Amino acid sequence: MKYRICFLTAAMASITACTTTSVQDLDKPKEERRKVAANMQEVKLNSLPEGASCTVMRGEEKLGELESTPGFVTIKRSNFGGVEITCSKEGFVTKTEKLPTIVADNAIDGNIGAIFTIIKAAEGSLSSYENSFFLELPPAYFNSQSEKDEYIEDKKAVIEIEHDDSAAQFTKCAEKKKRCKKAIANIEASRAEKLAKVDEEYGDIEVKLK
Repeated sequence: MKYRICFLTAAMASITACTTTSVQDLDKPKEERRKVAANMQEVKLNSLPEGASCTVMRGEEKLGELESTPGFVTIKRSNFGGVEITCSKEGFVTKTEKLPTIVADNAIDGNIGAIFTIIKAAEGSLSSYENSFFLELPPAYFNSQSEKDEYIEDKKAVIEIEHDDSAAQFTKCAEKKKRCKKAIANIEASRAEKLAKVDEEYGDIEVKLK
């Protein structure tokens, strides 16, 4: 089984008067570009495997749904209430993950972040979401213990590579600058958390021997 590393690209939606053009459509002729209202955003949903059905929710409110990935959903932007996307496909585990925001989630943490969100809302500025969303659905069961072990090892290997690369950026300055030491400590904490999450998510998947 080969390693798979999926990269998500983040881009702010550009607002022009009362409409905005989807980033994914910029290479299309002007007359073919989809237009959406300034308080809406188009997000591309994809999954592995493809062909999953997805539902987009903010709390109890359904914002959109997609019959089969890959495809686009248009969702209402807001500073209040996170957006969650649930994807399912027969033969695979149903998964739900939060759609990352660009303004609210990445701006400031803690109580200051909450104040920032309220100010931005008062100004009429709405959070933008990632323009693309990817979700990998693990199999509902494995055909052997070795297949399961290999799947889990692949997941952990990707995490190790990603965190090794991140930590390497701060190694040289760690001896002199406290912020570099803190960055490495945060990276190692993230590594441990994600490795533990792999065991938690995939450890209970059943093995059905043929």
